[in-house]
Amino acid sequence: MVNLKTYSEIVLALLPAYSALACATLLFASKRDSLTAEELKVKSVTIRYMIASFLMWVFIFVYGYSPEIFIYIGAFAILTFLLIPVLFFRIIRLLTKIDDKEKFSLFHYLIPILIAGTVWIWSFFVPLGIQVDIIRGLGSIIPKGYETYARFYLSASLFRAIVSIIYNTLTILTLYRY
Repeated sequence: MVNLKTYSEIVLALLPAYSALACATLLFASKRDSLTAEELKVKSVTIRYMIASFLMWVFIFVYGYSPEIFIYIGAFAILTFLLIPVLFFRIIRLLTKIDDKEKFSLFHYLIPILIAGTVWIWSFFVPLGIQVDIIRGLGSIIPKGYETYARFYLSASLFRAIVSIIYNTLTILTLYRY
């Protein structure tokens, strides 16, 4: 049974998720009011960004409260964490596009997909109990024989930091150029 204190902690922890979902819903509702194809494109990418933000907060909540469930969604969570800076950069590129010939390369999505895909495929070869131990231990518990997997899996936050630095730098340069 969930008491009032636990319920309020859950609501508070998921508040950013509710906010992102509300923004995505409002943007989706306003899509039909778009005047140009460019405006529709910006709204569509922003909706994807907000949905990714919503999922990120839900994944963080699940990671903290239920590692047993998180092991099933871990690769998708990593993909979401890595895509958020890429999607933000894409929104800024769309808003500051000077030349219609400027295209956003799908190459930007390659690194997040490769990292998440590696974790996803690799996780099939690691027993579920070991994965839960790795998540619960946060690096302090690294089971014998699974050291490489544990280090790669736990370095997702490092990958996120690197991707964020790269794409925030690109965003700042794009805004400066504009």
